[in-house]
Amino acid sequence: MAMLSLHPQHTKLQRESNFAQEYQRRIAEKSSFPRRTTSVERHHSAEVPANEARRVIIIANRLQVTLKPTEGGEYKIQQSSGGLVTALAASEHTSLWLGWPGIDVPPDDQDRVREQLQTAEHPMMPVFLTEHMIELFYNGFSNNVLWPLFHYITPPIDHGTSEKSMEQWEAYKQANLMFAEACLSVWKAGDYVWVHDYHLMLVPKMLRDRQPDINVGFFLHTPFPSPELYRMLPWRLELVQGLLSANLLGFHVYDYVRHFLAACVQLTSLDTTPYGVDATPMGGCLVKCSTIPIGIDPQIFINALNEDEVQLKLEELKEQYGDRKVILGIDRLDYMKGLPQKLQAFDLFLQQNKGWVDSVVLIQLAVPSRGAVPEYQRLKRQVHEMVGKINGKFSGINTAPPIVYLDQALDQKSLAALYRVADVALITSLRDGMNLVSYEYVACQGEVNKTDPEGEAKYGVLVLSEFAGAAQSLGAGSLRINPWNVEETANAIAEALTMRREERRAYFEYAHNYVTNHTSKHWAETFIDTLVEACSESEEVVASVPPVLPFEDFLQAFSQAPKRILVFDLLGCLVPQTGAGVSLRDPSLMIRTLPKPVMQSLEALARCDKTIVIIITGLGMEQVVRTPLGSLPIILAAENGCVYRNQIGQTNSEWIRVGEEEDPADREEWQKTTRENMEYFFERTPGSTLDQSEYALTWHFENVQLDFGAAQARELMIHLAAASLNAGKYEVVMGARYVQVRPRACSPKECLQKILEREIKHKMQPDFAACFLNYPFRDEETFQAVEDLVEGRDNQPSPAQGRASPIEPAGSRTPNDSPRSSRSGASTIGTPPWSPTSAPRPGPMDMPPDYNWDFKTPLVPFPMLAPTAEGGLFDMDDIPDRRVFSVTVGTRVSKASYSLPNAYQIQQLLRSMANRLANTQGIGRSVSTPVTNVRVPVFRPVPRTFGNDD
Repeated sequence: MAMLSLHPQHTKLQRESNFAQEYQRRIAEKSSFPRRTTSVERHHSAEVPANEARRVIIIANRLQVTLKPTEGGEYKIQQSSGGLVTALAASEHTSLWLGWPGIDVPPDDQDRVREQLQTAEHPMMPVFLTEHMIELFYNGFSNNVLWPLFHYITPPIDHGTSEKSMEQWEAYKQANLMFAEACLSVWKAGDYVWVHDYHLMLVPKMLRDRQPDINVGFFLHTPFPSPELYRMLPWRLELVQGLLSANLLGFHVYDYVRHFLAACVQLTSLDTTPYGVDATPMGGCLVKCSTIPIGIDPQIFINALNEDEVQLKLEELKEQYGDRKVILGIDRLDYMKGLPQKLQAFDLFLQQNKGWVDSVVLIQLAVPSRGAVPEYQRLKRQVHEMVGKINGKFSGINTAPPIVYLDQALDQKSLAALYRVADVALITSLRDGMNLVSYEYVACQGEVNKTDPEGEAKYGVLVLSEFAGAAQSLGAGSLRINPWNVEETANAIAEALTMRREERRAYFEYAHNYVTNHTSKHWAETFIDTLVEACSESEEVVASVPPVLPFEDFLQAFSQAPKRILVFDLLGCLVPQTGAGVSLRDPSLMIRTLPKPVMQSLEALARCDKTIVIIITGLGMEQVVRTPLGSLPIILAAENGCVYRNQIGQTNSEWIRVGEEEDPADREEWQKTTRENMEYFFERTPGSTLDQSEYALTWHFENVQLDFGAAQARELMIHLAAASLNAGKYEVVMGARYVQVRPRACSPKECLQKILEREIKHKMQPDFAACFLNYPFRDEETFQAVEDLVEGRDNQPSPAQGRASPIEPAGSRTPNDSPRSSRSGASTIGTPPWSPTSAPRPGPMDMPPDYNWDFKTPLVPFPMLAPTAEGGLFDMDDIPDRRVFSVTVGTRVSKASYSLPNAYQIQQLLRSMANRLANTQGIGRSVSTPVTNVRVPVFRPVPRTFGNDD
């Protein structure tokens, strides 16, 4: 295992294989077990029967209670306060809260405490963390690494990946694992898991690795920083991967969503939309990203204002401050709350408005926070000095100090009275995820009959920092400020104090309407409903993804067929895509990236009687001839099939053109127009390349940052659409990181049909065909050409349900209209376990190779394909067409009948095909290198676990 850790590609491929197995298992469950499918759909439906409430497992750093040890050795349960506790308490869903109880419980007491919490009125599941773990995980990594960075505080220059930070990171991973395991110990099918905040960003991945069909949502209560800052984090990719295993990611405002999506693009190159990420290529899921701002329960504060105790406090405050206007500030003593900026602005306001010195008072509550941290101690001293300086400057013998500063927290009733008496609420956060103080202030300024005999609202004014998440929701109902601009804040204070009642009412009514409608209950219900919807959408996508190719059934059909045709796409199928920075259009790289055993197997297949191999590539004629493929007895199609030569039994055969001949003047015109547009974007897109062949012009952006390249590609498409191209003769194709213009008659499907008709249709009627392509969805019509060749032999329809063949005619289906879910049976990735009543026992050479080949790394022992735990072979009666196998690369929506996770597995399948053929009937044509020289792999099954936290 130590050796495997040296090669990240190994863990990536293992993750892809595991994910493909899980995809197939979920498809099998939906098709083979209709009763269970109905149960799953009931859990995913928006309408839940009245007698069946959804159970939500809430995972947060802290429980909603705090344990207090008593003198008798018992533990007292004390209700905690906070916005999250209040918000989730209002939800109508059955919930189980999972988190740390707030103290280090001795091991001898843990069973008793666990039972006490699980049998409480609201059941809870404790996660017991030691003081050392809390220091490293909570105070260390969470609050000293993640929290500052997420609030746009860059780490010091000398703060690298030190031994201490690595220890904190390991503690963070261990703590997240403890939360995940505690969740799985109580999880049941149909439950929804809701993970909260930056303390637990690895939990979604840990849950999905161990329970792939789990429904997980994650909500981030802090900002998500700009990707330029986030990329400074040494563990940036691990944290993003952790989140990309959640079905739903919730954020307070869309700015945070946009930052997260940009980080995904820059770190992973995954496909993103404004609404989510397709993380399936890296073992995640289809992730929906939504803006769901949190709220409060305003009725709690309204009820508090009607209590006699609060009324008494309110009268005392009115008597104390009399006619003076009250400005209220309530913040944690934290350097992101902007307390120094607030005091500077108030100081400037008093300097500029001397007449207000005796008529206004700023009441500032600074709730103590992290008092042992040196930075917070310095902040406390600075604020105290500034308060003393301002009070000393503007106080007199007969006047009260302009600032009342409290280093303490107040109970809710005292807060309600302060909110009500305040004329202005001043919030100067430098960066804040949401800031619910603004919501609470607005709630307490409404109509409260017992407080106001005339039943009138007070219409206080909210001065709100634009860097608080609440500014996105309450911005139109407040005076928005930039707290870094001290003069702007001072002017806003003056405007708030002098604003006419009608204007104050207009601001207030907007804010009050939002606060009363977007409550904490509304937030919780919206998140859970969106999570249910996201899980349902993920199931639909799974149903439209082709099942994984049944390994043994494919080999059996292949070896038993008298006549065969094999079609391979070169780039992306036989030759794996190695990532950005490497251009596989370079023939020298192709030679390096096709290992010797694969070339030997390909040659063995090509020299076999009654087996025809066709390889299609986008390379030019001269380029492809210089590769090892130029000497094989195959049909070699260059320029995506526009030209080909039949090398079977021939040497130095001539190239044959199948693309329609164009008028030279027409060709020059469209190529000139297209090249001018592509060169414009080539010059303005660093890293892009421009290729011109006889039949097509292609602009590639595989080495360009995905979001920038995609935006440039869209602009190029607009320019090409506006160009004077004959829409009937030419087409513009948007592929995977490229834009291509070509004659319509030179599409891959048209060209392959002509090749098959000339070289095969009238010479041999194949009984078996396999087509491996990695084309964009639009060009996947090419599968139809191969299928038509085989099915045309007897004109019998395919057994697939609801359609005539596994591949529908061009344009008959969209990516969202796949019939995959209607299939019965289940295929498995890898060679299924042999059984006496099934096909003949596979020979040792049929087993998947035990190596992970990568031209950048040495060979590593790795079981590429492995049987699933369910066992059993794929029922041949359930295969859409046992004679035709259309296979795409990657787990994605496709017109193909089957899929394989990556090109490496196609290479493994090639070897097994050659060895199966050699063992059953021998090789007909002479082979320069005997296939028996191919190394016999050692097969080691992969345990069916998903817990590889690489």
